[in-house]
Amino acid sequence: MIRYALAILLSANGAYVQGHEWYPQHCCSDQDCKPVNCEEIKTSPDYYWWHGIGFPRNASYPSQDGACHVCVSVGGTPRCLFFGGVS
Repeated sequence: MIRYALAILLSANGAYVQGHEWYPQHCCSDQDCKPVNCEEIKTSPDYYWWHGIGFPRNASYPSQDGACHVCVSVGGTPRCLFFGGVS
């Protein structure tokens, strides 16, 4: 039973790494990025906004999986924003 649970945990962790290995290092630091619902992202003339955090427009990039993603440091500093094929 323990081996089975460990195998699931390891395969799930590997799937996450493979699925998000395209995040640039300056955005992610291997912990700062996560997928979000695209409808949660709002726009203004100079920024994209997600839950009160402002991302400069030049910090947005096309997403490689067609979904939206945000990268915010543990301290709340916005890093990058990814849109499904649009930046």
